[in-house]
Amino acid sequence: MSNQERYRELLENIREAHAKHRKVWEDTKRETGDNGKAYKAAKAEHRELCGHLQTLYETRLTPLREPFLAGRPKVIDEIISLLEIDVPAFRVGYDKEWYYGKLKKLTLNTEQAERLCLIALARCASSEYRREDSEIRN
Repeated sequence: MSNQERYRELLENIREAHAKHRKVWEDTKRETGDNGKAYKAAKAEHRELCGHLQTLYETRLTPLREPFLAGRPKVIDEIISLLEIDVPAFRVGYDKEWYYGKLKKLTLNTEQAERLCLIALARCASSEYRREDSEIRN
C-alpha cells in the first residue's frame, strides 16, 4: 500500500468514526436533553475515534515532525502526500494548516512546488470551507 493510499484509509477511518460518534451523541442528547448522558452513550464511539487519531499521529505524523522541519526532501514528499488527500477528517485540518504554513518556509524542489500548486488550485476552486484553506490562500 502506498503512503497516499494509507493516508486516505486513515483519514476515511477518522471521518467515519467521527460521524458515528456525532450521531450517537446527538441522538442521545436530543432524546434525553442531557450532555452527560450523551457523552456516556457515545463512549465506545469516542474510543474508536481516538484510536484512529492515535494511529495517524503516533505511527505516521509525529515521527515525521522533526525531519520535516529539518527540510528532508523525502519527508516533505510524504507530508505533501497527506495534503493531497482531500478527505475532511476530524482534527486533521489543524495539522494541514500547520504543514502549509511551514512548507512556505522550507526549500522545495520543482516537483514538490508543482504538487502544492495543484493542491492549492483544487482547494481554491472548491466552494467547501476547510480550516487549512486560509493558510493556502495567504
